[in-house]
Amino acid sequence: ITNWQVLLARGTRDHDRVEDKLRESGVTVERVNNVMSALARVEQGQHLNAIVVEKDLLGDEADGLLRAIIKLCPVSGIVVLSEDPENESKQLSGEVVFASRRAEPSTIIRSMIEAKGLAAHRRSPG
Repeated sequence: ITNWQVLLARGTRDHDRVEDKLRESGVTVERVNNVMSALARVEQGQHLNAIVVEKDLLGDEADGLLRAIIKLCPVSGIVVLSEDPENESKQLSGEVVFASRRAEPSTIIRSMIEAKGLAAHRRSPG
């Protein structure tokens, strides 16, 4: 993941160990704290290898917003951090990776790699 460009859309509740771990791994991290900033960044169209977003930031329209992000950034792996990842939308299970909001940084990084693989399948014909 060295040299990846990652967008972290997370609340400001506490210091983010994930961001620290990513930076230590040579990842360029952009951080936003709300969904409007995340969408504005995604809409710029500049290359992002992965997008990590807290589901709480997406509000009641989470599925629709995630579909919009997928459409705007089809090459980006998308990881959604939630309280209960096992019970998330099955409709999006082949498009995004759900992980626990409290997961260790290494688990979230593995989820980003998995999500990047899903994005590659999304773009391939057939």
